[in-house]
Amino acid sequence: MTSSQDDNPNNDAKDLLEEPDDEKKGKRRRKRKRKKESSEIAPDDEAEVPVDNDNDPKTIQLDRTVFVEGIPYTCTPQEVKKFFTENGVEDIVECRLPVWQDTGRLRGYGHVVFDTKESQQTALQLNGKYLQNRYLTIQAANAPKTSQAQVPSLNSDDSKPSKTVMLNNLSYDASESDIQRVMEAYGAIATGGVRVVRHSQSQRSKGFAYVEFESIDSAQKAVQNATQIIVLARPCRVEYDHGRIKGSFRDSNGKLWQKEFSNKKTRSN
Repeated sequence: MTSSQDDNPNNDAKDLLEEPDDEKKGKRRRKRKRKKESSEIAPDDEAEVPVDNDNDPKTIQLDRTVFVEGIPYTCTPQEVKKFFTENGVEDIVECRLPVWQDTGRLRGYGHVVFDTKESQQTALQLNGKYLQNRYLTIQAANAPKTSQAQVPSLNSDDSKPSKTVMLNNLSYDASESDIQRVMEAYGAIATGGVRVVRHSQSQRSKGFAYVEFESIDSAQKAVQNATQIIVLARPCRVEYDHGRIKGSFRDSNGKLWQKEFSNKKTRSN
């Protein structure tokens, strides 16, 4: 005599493990509701706080800067400058045009800084004009946003002085020697102390670097005068760094930093 399918104990265990579809849907709805409520109610300590940006170079240049979108990816920075000069705006101070690190091509947007407010107003009139086969959107630049996450705590390790500082917002063309010439004004730099962070394959700069001074006092001077540090006409952000020196750093010739300078540092010590 064969037993029916309902008498099979394996089927009973399977039924116990499986949840009804309605119960599964209910759990998913409750999970989505909790996620929505948690995202809508932000804790007070995560709210943005106003910060004085009067000394920020970008804020100072705000009324002389335009934001440009729609730049063809095949363009070069020189062609972007030529677009403005051919349309009557020649006093360009700086072009901040981000590029893709793997190909070096423009990302299609950026900021252009002029010498006068009048030139900025003239540049805004070029909105909608074509560059190559694309029209550009040109608008007045917005003020940089600053949130609490960007303001270091007085008790955090990031605010404590160290011999090494990190430079952000560097020009991709800035070399170790360019940075050395600017930073040595604040004190003696350790042997091989300037390290530009580069892409592992293309060896192009990633836009930031480390500078190791021989004394903490020199690093403090650099951080205190951060608003005056300009490399290749580009203002830099400066902050203390507490990380360890990485042996994988390479110089502009592709040589490992550790092989080039670690032995020299050991002999000098």
